[in-house]
Amino acid sequence: MCLTITNRNKRRTTKTNVSCFKILNYNSYGEYFTPFQRCKIDIGGEYFSNLRTSGFLNTKVEIGIHSFVRLKDAKRIISTHDGLSNCVIIKCYIPSGSEYYQGLFKVIDDFDYPCYTSTAIKYVEELPLN
Repeated sequence: MCLTITNRNKRRTTKTNVSCFKILNYNSYGEYFTPFQRCKIDIGGEYFSNLRTSGFLNTKVEIGIHSFVRLKDAKRIISTHDGLSNCVIIKCYIPSGSEYYQGLFKVIDDFDYPCYTSTAIKYVEELPLN
């Protein structure tokens, strides 16, 4: 997943917790995994990463923890892509004091979705899909 930084968005630091949403895979044992890196995730856990930009004028963020700004976008992606039948949406937040970028993520349906890429995330709870 690669975030395109929009409107000359600069690296920022959160002053409060920032609400966000993640799509995670799950298995028959009830374990959660990130869809791209396949990292095991525990609900209630807090996870950390570096941030790294690339591309012309550093307009792409390729390393960091990616999340969706809006719940409706995560729901749309799961409902419109057959390969995501074993996925769930997790309510999360980017903890206060974390660094992040905001921008757009292009999914295979060619829509651009508002997203964050941050240095930290806390997984709160699984949300219903409907």
